Amino acid sequence: MLQPALLIEHPSEATQQAGPYPDRWIKLLCIPLWAVFFRHIAEPARLADLLMSPQYYIDILFILLAAVFLWQLNLSIVRWADQRYSWAANTTRRLLVQGGLAYGITAALIVLLSLLYHGFMQLEPHGFNASYLFLSELPVNLLFVTIIHMIYTGLWMIRYHKQSVATLNREIERLEMQALDTKEAESEDAFKQTLLVNQGRGLVPLATAQIACIFTANEASFARTLEGKAFTVDGTLEQLEEQLSPREFFRISRQFIVQRGAIRRVEGESSGRLLLHLPPGNPATVTVSRRRAQLFRQWMEA
Repeated sequence: MLQPALLIEHPSEATQQAGPYPDRWIKLLCIPLWAVFFRHIAEPARLADLLMSPQYYIDILFILLAAVFLWQLNLSIVRWADQRYSWAANTTRRLLVQGGLAYGITAALIVLLSLLYHGFMQLEPHGFNASYLFLSELPVNLLFVTIIHMIYTGLWMIRYHKQSVATLNREIERLEMQALDTKEAESEDAFKQTLLVNQGRGLVPLATAQIACIFTANEASFARTLEGKAFTVDGTLEQLEEQLSPREFFRISRQFIVQRGAIRRVEGESSGRLLLHLPPGNPATVTVSRRRAQLFRQWMEA
């Protein structure tokens, strides 16, 4: 029976093994867009006037660098949380820990960066504006952080889904193989493991594993053992072929059935036929016709 719990017991380990997030193009697209968007929030000036101002480009550059820094910082928080908490198994704890770290650290850094830019660098004539920081810059940057974590949560879920599906497929394949092996074993049980052969006036059991070959001569069927002893056996080759396991016995011609374990060597002829060497006491060689040679090769390799 499948154990679903096993599939999600250690998803953080699965995430680590999967390698880094495929986020290159996401960052290349989102970070510049965010820098432009953030710069134009509550901006009353016309775009044409802004493009003529050197301060505009300084603002964009600073916001771009800050966005890269904040993105990498929050990605580090995500990777740290990946190693400790699973979104699937520890959703609430992951949300509280990751959210607390992300918003707490980001808020503190936004205040420091704002002080650096507006206060110490004094690149704007109005200087530092605390109300603008807490009512505009900080909420907007926390929105940026929220978007970052939503992106990586989505990527985590996609990867987790793919890994779960792959694990389920492997489990299904294993169960199918197990069922096939069971079916084959049950099928093998349906074939005879022992033949009753004639000895004198009575019948004696002969294990099929001890039979080297079964052949017809003078309209009678004979079973010859690996030691070279021959016994008559009731039934035609057609009837005996149906009673014996096709995994162990192969009918090489109208007169011969051979057992896999009795074949000592196989030699090919230029005509396409195959010569089989059997144990001492049996015919020195028996021939597989060219028509059945390919089937025999497949059977031997199975």
